[in-house]
Amino acid sequence: MKPLNVRFDGVAQRTRVWPKAPRYRAKVIGSFQYDAFDPNAKTTIMVFPSKGKEVSFEVEFSSIP
Repeated sequence: MKPLNVRFDGVAQRTRVWPKAPRYRAKVIGSFQYDAFDPNAKTTIMVFPSKGKEVSFEVEFSSIP
């Protein structure tokens, strides 16, 4: 499922919080059509850095408070 709209801050800051490389933190906001979004579905987020090499990771929205 693709978001209707995506906003981001444009800069990813390097961090040591994430357990796997690459270790970056950036704010990204995606807007989805309400009736098409399932908060209990497993999700893979894909990031496409400007230097190439797609990065992806799995997220479970149902575990976010």
